[in-house]
Parts: sequence; C-alpha cells; structure tokens
Amino acid sequence: MAIKAQATSGALRVEDLPYKALLGVTGSWIGLILCVLCIMATIYTACGPPFSFLGFLQNVLALPCVIVCYVGWKLWKKPAYIRLSQADLISGQREMDLKAEKEKEAADRATWGPIKRFVSNSSFKTEI
Repeated sequence: MAIKAQATSGALRVEDLPYKALLGVTGSWIGLILCVLCIMATIYTACGPPFSFLGFLQNVLALPCVIVCYVGWKLWKKPAYIRLSQADLISGQREMDLKAEKEKEAADRATWGPIKRFVSNSSFKTEI
C-alpha cells in the first residue's frame, strides 16, 4: 500500500519488487479474519456449558495478556504514526541487478512444465 501511495515519486515501483506474495493483500485479510475467528471460537468454547468463571479466565487468558502487552508497548515506546506516503521504502534495501534477475527468472520459467505454469499464473495470484 505504501508503494502505491508513493507511486507518484517514481522512486520505487511494484514491478521492482523481487518478491510478491501469492495472495497479496488478500492473503493478509484472510489471515486477519482467521485470527479473529480463532479468538471468537475460543471465547465461544469458554462460555459453553458448564460455565464457570475460573474456566472462562483460564481459556481466554491469552487475549487480555496480548492486549496488555500491546497497550503497554504503545505507552512505553510511544511510536509515531507514519503516513504511507512518508514511509521509507528505500533504506536497507538489498542491492541487486533487478534486470538480470528478471531475465534469469524468465529463462527458468521457460523450462517449467504445464502444471507449474498453470499454478504460477492461477487466479489466486493477486498484484500488490
């Protein structure tokens, strides 16, 4: 998302990334939804019969621990919020000859069989 926000500067393009996640941003959303569903399932099973307050606390203890640690870190470190357009995407980037790497990958893809080509070009793949 930061790359799209900085697209007007021309410093970094999506095409310049050496790696793209198979599911892209959609995969992040799927992961978040699965985490929320796991938390909801844990709370649901903790509230099931026979209900006891002690059993509920034992089953759901991780949730308040995570929240307390996160809020404590935020209060202690006081990290600044950075706009996507101001995020530094260049510092720490590995130096590599991207053109040569893309040519090497294209030559490697030419040797792939039909199944591997189909899977790599499937509809599951989304762009960043």
